[in-house]
Parts: sequence; structure tokens; C-alpha cells
Amino acid sequence: MMITTDIDGIGEALISLGAADLLQPGHSAVIKINLPRPPARDRPRTHPDLIRAVVSIIRSRGASCAIAEGTNGFLAQNIESIGLADFVKENEVELIDLDLMEDIETITIGDEL
Repeated sequence: MMITTDIDGIGEALISLGAADLLQPGHSAVIKINLPRPPARDRPRTHPDLIRAVVSIIRSRGASCAIAEGTNGFLAQNIESIGLADFVKENEVELIDLDLMEDIETITIGDEL
């Protein structure tokens, strides 16, 4: 386990864990974020700085990147609501709305999806 108290430590943590070594030119990575609805005080979400840092590391290694979340067709709007629309476009990040995917198999454990 790695612990970092600032956004700059994320790259070092990924390198220490060996995750960055998996990223090479021509490879691709998918980041599953938590942003099913626009952010609000009582709704947990993946922090925009964390998304920005992880995408930057992936792209700096020459790999392509996608962000995935289930948002019933509102992923682009949710990304825009946290100020990352331009960043996503500049870094050629694909947005995958899991709710709109037809070939996704849902795994249920107990009463949880």
C-alpha cells in the first residue's frame, strides 16, 4: 500500500507499485471513476485532481486512456461540471458511459451490483 498526501505523489505511488511499468506506447488503460451525478456536498466523487494526475501519468507513458462511469448518458456533462472537459479533450481521453454499453455483464454479489 502506498499513501500520499499530495497530488504529486500519485505518480511516484504508481511507479512504486509497478503499475506505471504496465503502461507503454500502444497500450491502453481505463479509469473507473465515481461520478454518477454532478457533484454535490453529500455525494462522494472522484476528485478532479486525482483524475487529472492519473490521466497525465498514463498519457506520459504513451498509452491511450478512457474514463468509465455509469451515468445514463450524462458522463460528458458530469466531466464538464468538475472542470475537466478541456483536459479530457486535450488528452484524447475516451468517455465510456457504462449504462449505455450493451455488452457489459452485470455481476451481483448478494444484493449489490
